[in-house]
Amino acid sequence: ALACTAGGCSSAVSSFTVAQPPTVAINSPSNVTTTTTPTITGTATPGSTVALATSTGSYTTTADPTSGTYAVPVTTPLPAGPQTVTAVATNA
Repeated sequence: ALACTAGGCSSAVSSFTVAQPPTVAINSPSNVTTTTTPTITGTATPGSTVALATSTGSYTTTADPTSGTYAVPVTTPLPAGPQTVTAVATNA
C-alpha cells in the first residue's frame, strides 16, 4: 500500500505462499470385514491432520510426516451392515 502525506510517501511489500489443499484416501477396510472394531488406514498429505467419522464415533490423527500414512483403530464397535467412513484432511 502506498500512503502519501505532505511530508512524503511510504510503502510496504508482503510476500506469501498459498498452500495446496491436502489430499486424503482411505485404504482399508475395503469391501467386507468381520470385525466391528477395524483399524482404518490410509494416506494423506504428510503431516496433515486427518479427521475420520464413522456411525459410532469421530477420530483424529496426524498423517506420518514423511510417508503420509495413518492408522486409526475404531474403539466403539460398528453395527453389522453397510458402513460409511468419511475422512477429511487439513494442513498442519
